[in-house]
Amino acid sequence: MNAVNHVVLGRCRPAAAVLALPLLLAGCITIESTGQSSRKTKKAITDSASYRMSEVLYPDADSATSAQRLAKKRLKELDRQLEAAVTGLIAEYESQIGPMSEGMGTALQRIEEVRVEVTDEGAPVVYVDPDRTIHVDFKVAQGFFAGSLVEGMQGRDFFGRPKNDLGEDPSDAELLAAFLELRQSIDAQKSRTLIGDIFSDDPFAMQEFAEDLDRVDTRYRGTLYFLLAHELGHLALGHFDPGWSASVRDTELQADDFAVRLMVSALRPVIIQNSLLGGFFGDESETPNLVGFLDLFRYGYQRAGFVAGDVPDDAYPSAMERLERSKVVFQQAAAPIREAAGDALERAFEEAFREAAEKIAEGES
Repeated sequence: MNAVNHVVLGRCRPAAAVLALPLLLAGCITIESTGQSSRKTKKAITDSASYRMSEVLYPDADSATSAQRLAKKRLKELDRQLEAAVTGLIAEYESQIGPMSEGMGTALQRIEEVRVEVTDEGAPVVYVDPDRTIHVDFKVAQGFFAGSLVEGMQGRDFFGRPKNDLGEDPSDAELLAAFLELRQSIDAQKSRTLIGDIFSDDPFAMQEFAEDLDRVDTRYRGTLYFLLAHELGHLALGHFDPGWSASVRDTELQADDFAVRLMVSALRPVIIQNSLLGGFFGDESETPNLVGFLDLFRYGYQRAGFVAGDVPDDAYPSAMERLERSKVVFQQAAAPIREAAGDALERAFEEAFREAAEKIAEGES
């Protein structure tokens, strides 16, 4: 967002081909049900993108309940990852600038080199400035990761463990703390110690843990990438040009339109191919999490705790308005995907839009 708000991706199907563009930086995990050593199992899990990201954002088990400032090396690692994401998004945009200009009905500008600066300033803001630097406070990424973890576990067991092991109706903070404690236990295993002890030697529990990590990664990256694409939209649409005079509301909605189209363009081959395989993990309902904006508007605002800086909150479009507008743009931009992927994907997105609207309405009531 212009001087204010804003932010998954990667996804694969276990035991199937890993389908991912360089943009997605996927960290898909495969745990063999038999014959895989404890050392290899641990490496497969700890090398995954979501596991590594959790170590950056939540360096220890106390991070879930205590306010901590990230060490410089953690900020630099997050900065490096976001720089790579922006580079991938710009490359996709440059290859599609013609079709995207046509779709948006305006001549989009080329985007010169863009920097990312991750900060720890105490205020969860994301914005791009006229010097083409995208500023991201790490609390935004933290909020998105925690939200992706909690939301991804709704109605599911918890990383290979029955959720009722955590007590009746555990809070979001308790779920995050339980994950960090589990991660700490995995980190503590030595190469000659069976990591299977953590999962009662159950390979299916280990596979579920791996799949759940991938689900978290999909939501987290989708949301974060959409937000970065939104910021790039401000540059492509010339929102810093001297002659630009639209309202904050219209400026933000235009940047959303750009981000939706860019995400659809980047994800088209991944979504189609995985849909033909029956969806991620054989579940088409996971596919909508890739596009990012559904989760951003559904829970990202609340989880990240966005503030509007020196611009009045009511100058910005509401989460519901942004969702409804993005749905229309998505249906236009994704028409070839919807046609190629079939009815199952269509139903999955309709259900995802319905759930997002209900969640937003609950928060506004």
